[in-house]
Amino acid sequence: MESSYLARQILDRCNILLANRSRYISKEEFARAVLQTLLGDPSVDLLLLKPHFDSLHADALNRLNALIGFESTVFMTIYVNDSLFDEFIELFSRHCIRSPATVKEATESVYMWLLADYLQYLLPVDEQKLNLLKNSTWISAPFSSLPTSAVTSPRRLLRPEVLAQCAPLEHVSLRSGAFKTLYPRLLQFVGTMLSHVASLSNWPSVAQFQVLRIILDHYLTFLFSETEDGDFASLKLLLLRKPLFVEILQNFLERLLRNWPLDESYCLLIEIWQTLIYHKLLNRCSDEKYKLFVQMSAQYFVDLIETQIQRMLTTDTKNLVESPVLSYAKENIFRCEPILGFFERRNLPTIDYLRALCQKLEDYRNGIQRKLDATHRSRYRSVLAWLLQLLFSFAYIAPVNMHLLSAHIADLRELIVQLSRRPDWMRDSDLQNTFESTAGAINKSSNFSVLNPKIPDHNTDRWTKMLFLTPHGRLEVVNRQAKFDYTKYSRQISDAFPSIGYWDIRPVANFLHQLSIRWTDAWLVRYLRQHGRDSVISRFASAALLSGPSPPRFVPVFSRYVPKHPPRLRLFKLGSTANLIYVFLSILFTLLFFKIFV
Repeated sequence: MESSYLARQILDRCNILLANRSRYISKEEFARAVLQTLLGDPSVDLLLLKPHFDSLHADALNRLNALIGFESTVFMTIYVNDSLFDEFIELFSRHCIRSPATVKEATESVYMWLLADYLQYLLPVDEQKLNLLKNSTWISAPFSSLPTSAVTSPRRLLRPEVLAQCAPLEHVSLRSGAFKTLYPRLLQFVGTMLSHVASLSNWPSVAQFQVLRIILDHYLTFLFSETEDGDFASLKLLLLRKPLFVEILQNFLERLLRNWPLDESYCLLIEIWQTLIYHKLLNRCSDEKYKLFVQMSAQYFVDLIETQIQRMLTTDTKNLVESPVLSYAKENIFRCEPILGFFERRNLPTIDYLRALCQKLEDYRNGIQRKLDATHRSRYRSVLAWLLQLLFSFAYIAPVNMHLLSAHIADLRELIVQLSRRPDWMRDSDLQNTFESTAGAINKSSNFSVLNPKIPDHNTDRWTKMLFLTPHGRLEVVNRQAKFDYTKYSRQISDAFPSIGYWDIRPVANFLHQLSIRWTDAWLVRYLRQHGRDSVISRFASAALLSGPSPPRFVPVFSRYVPKHPPRLRLFKLGSTANLIYVFLSILFTLLFFKIFV
């Protein structure tokens, strides 16, 4: 969808809403119509609309700002109404979840401009925005009738410091009654947005990742920024002592880092993870905030590096070499001093991670080199051997760019040497105690690593030789302290998928299978995917040459919708003896026909 067409569509909708404003009975009814028209309609995608400087886009942006901008009268109506505010947050978050926009399109979109506008007012990071927030009567008006006491129950007999340690945030008494009217909406917007954007009930979109990254970055900037207001300063410390959303974010990142394809969007997931373990303002905040954040990140997010390493070790080496993930990890993780310091304090085997990746790439390169050498040596054999190879096999070609593969190996070796020569981390004693105390509260065992997984406690049946987990072994698996290693079984699966049948000629089937992989994105295959049902000929060709759509290798059981792989070229079926006989007879009869009648 072109940006100009979308801008014209949004401008027309905004003009219709403004023209019909007097027809609505109440402000709430008009606000709900605005939300459903601009955010709830699937045909409108604000993540595809860019704020260009021409008159059309400028008019559309002004109309949007007048209707759903933070300082608009419609947003004032939404803010003071509980049900409207909940509906607004849900529609605003669902709008990015269903968007097909790429990372670049989402970053430069009007949606991100609106999101930044909401965040800078609801989560002020400077004194000017904070004073504007506190002095706006319409912001604090809906909560002026709240009771002055934080808890109207026997728990109010407890001392405030005891209550603050064990009670959730809504039960913590704040000193200022005016401030007490501000922070519920602040936490409601951020908390509800994160619960929707980091939800595992739907298949995430790439734009959803970008929205999550921006919200987290601004939220942490809000926590680390200093303020002269005592109530806001106490709230920021309270949010660091009792961190919100960490369980939701941990589950979201852990599952997606394990199952998401290794493409540019996976780098965005790593960037979100980096934001949660190290922030740009971390070194400029107070020591208390620094220790609280480090304790939170060490407990929930630092160990997710093992999930990323496991994902790279188990994926296909060709995809790993060609994807941008390995280069991104080398530059932004293993060359980042603060992150390496966190790994050392958590006693994570950083060098072992790099050695495992380097060994995987070296084994892959050695296998390719052996096949290339064998093909090169076959040129000097007899003419009969060369002819047989030409008829029943094919000249082996490296499946990846060997220069790129060698460059990755050289970079990993250089990183290993640098980390080996790296001096011991100058550890602060208090910070080290924080890491050690946090490590005891984590479910994972200190000896457990993706490189040397622990086998769970089990019993072996003496007759069937089947393995059965003991109750203790089940707890180890649930807590992810141990697991069985299935890699040796996966290696036994033939690379020449699919399996060769009894009547299939192996060299021909392998050759056709490699051709299917090489030509699966050719223009003819793409045409048959799109127009396979248009005519009798296309239906016959697609049924003979293409396989049906299949689910991805990693099927997320937490998702309601799983996209399928498109149909792929399958020429290996032509490698059977019967098909070769048919082809041979067809060629023979064709030659006889031309010999007789031509």
